[in-house]
Amino acid sequence: GWWRACRWTPSNGMREIGTLGGNASASWDVSADGSVIVGWAQTSFGWSRAFRWTQNGGMQELGALSTWSEARRVSADGNTVVGWSPTPSEHIHAFRWSAATGIQDLGELGGYESRAYGVSGDGSIVVGGAFDAFGVWSGFRWTPQRGMENLNTIYAALLTDGSILR
Repeated sequence: GWWRACRWTPSNGMREIGTLGGNASASWDVSADGSVIVGWAQTSFGWSRAFRWTQNGGMQELGALSTWSEARRVSADGNTVVGWSPTPSEHIHAFRWSAATGIQDLGELGGYESRAYGVSGDGSIVVGGAFDAFGVWSGFRWTPQRGMENLNTIYAALLTDGSILR
């Protein structure tokens, strides 16, 4: 009766990859070579937390901006994870995680919510959606140099070469 994150390979078939001590987990994305899986898993306290799984390291909790988090995409190289988590003020914000930076709040576009739905192959560009100051859900592009930029479009998708499809 519980969701469980899994990994499938031709040689081993479908195998559960565990939880963070709770009952449920779900996997949402996998790196280009299949070695890294991301998603969410329950902790022993019942919180859902973003995770990054590898064959050698197992399931690693990525933290949260406050109470819970959910990883949705991983870069092709497996080093950068994006998703969303509520802030202490209970606004849901997009996040970016890497081993070097940890979980990083990507902010918002003047509204109260943002969610990351895609990441470039090398992890340097994040795209998603956010409410702007007028309450309109708009696509965004985030880079370390420029932060979150409003694409003034309802939908945005990141292509593998880092370009944006609107």
